Amino acid sequence: MKHEELTDEIRETACLYALHSLSQHEADAFELHLQDRCSVCESELREFERVAADLGIGAGAEQPPDYLAELLMARIEHEAAVAEPEPRREPSVKGAAVPEKARPSAVQASAPRAGGTILAWTLAAALAVTSSIALYAWREARLSIGDLGRKLAAAQEESSRLRAGAESEKARPRGIAQIADFLGSPRTRMIRLAGQAPAPAASGIVFWDTEQRRWLIDAVLPPAPQGKTYQLWFVSATTKMRAGLLQIDRSGRVLTTIDIPQDTSQLTAAGVTLEPEGGSPQPSTHFYLLGATG
Repeated sequence: MKHEELTDEIRETACLYALHSLSQHEADAFELHLQDRCSVCESELREFERVAADLGIGAGAEQPPDYLAELLMARIEHEAAVAEPEPRREPSVKGAAVPEKARPSAVQASAPRAGGTILAWTLAAALAVTSSIALYAWREARLSIGDLGRKLAAAQEESSRLRAGAESEKARPRGIAQIADFLGSPRTRMIRLAGQAPAPAASGIVFWDTEQRRWLIDAVLPPAPQGKTYQLWFVSATTKMRAGLLQIDRSGRVLTTIDIPQDTSQLTAAGVTLEPEGGSPQPSTHFYLLGATG
């Protein structure tokens, strides 16, 4: 007889069959019933067979916390207490025989079996614990990956800082020699560049060899963003004239020499702005460094 809808009895029988926990007689009866192509029982059996197969591989290698095992045991004990039927007292009539009732088949029995219900609940609880362990392992792996990522980023930042320091140390003797060359001229002037609002910690100095008409710019600036460059300007009362682009090293230092125009009588200040790569015909941002020439 095929079934039209799923019942608790069908679910229990399919579960016990998937776990090989039916008696031989019950298993034979269920298999005979399946041969009738009952789609309800076949579907339920496939589901429990999948669950039973997943139990062995669902857990990861992580050690689960102790409370999960305690939770499972408490759940099993609770379900056993709820499902255990009270002892049934058979009527005793002197001289009367109580007829033995026919045993129902595995699929058609109307009274639920307490032991099978406990086993079904045990399977469900075990599946819940397996899922919890897998979730626990996944979260631990995510935390571990995040921690490794932060350590890697810190190591890369430290490596970049050390490389910048090494490059700065290599360039120091060359910079000292250049500054000494400018200071060796009796007609060298200095223009101090102060950090402005966009970069208050920036600083710099211009060594101005008025005889040779050249500047040596020694400055410290924040790293330029991608696609940007620093540009130097000659500032007068009426105009701002391009003086050149400034290349900074990994440490943020600028040390470069530029030639200046012959007529600097109108020059009142020198300034540095942050411009698009290639420079701009006129300043497009506020000054990062600014210093008066007088």
